[in-house]
Amino acid sequence: MPTLPRSVLRAALAACALVLLASGPARAWDFPADAIADRAEAHANGYGGQCKVFAQRVVNEVLARHDIRARIHGYGTPGGAYYGAYERAGGILVDPRAGQRGDVIQVITPSQKRKDFPDTRDDNNESILHTAIILEAIEPGVYRVRDSNYVGWETIGSHRWHPLEWRERGVAVYVWRFGQAPDPVVMPSGYIAAGVTARAHTLPA
Repeated sequence: MPTLPRSVLRAALAACALVLLASGPARAWDFPADAIADRAEAHANGYGGQCKVFAQRVVNEVLARHDIRARIHGYGTPGGAYYGAYERAGGILVDPRAGQRGDVIQVITPSQKRKDFPDTRDDNNESILHTAIILEAIEPGVYRVRDSNYVGWETIGSHRWHPLEWRERGVAVYVWRFGQAPDPVVMPSGYIAAGVTARAHTLPA
């Protein structure tokens, strides 16, 4: 059996790569990203539970309203209840300095991001785990957010937050986008939950 020239093999591999890229996961779900912020603001100040629980509830309510089957799930999710849960629900990663209204900020220790129960405090008793929804970008990396368990114990509120400052505590800042927003600079999570057909379009430039 004759051996194919290397140039032919390279061309075939390149063609396969293009097919794989074309069939990859969508860049975002087909609804305005700021719908998540709108829904977060619709929840009155008061009891909201833990930060992760509040953000999960808000995003899932928006997904349901747009007939999207994907959901952010909790403990027991493959990849963990934090990073993995957002990844499997079709979230995409945005540069932490480029977050926009409706994006979800997740601060967590990188080595523990796929755990259900990562550490919540460092050796200095400073918080190293938090989730918040962006209401407004004040400047790159600085946001006005809405969350729970920050302004008061398990209490919903809004406040200014500069999550990148927390990196001094050894954490990473992940900003997740679930809907459409003007910023095209994103890093696809590479995962859409099994059985879910994405109806999304790539983010507009």
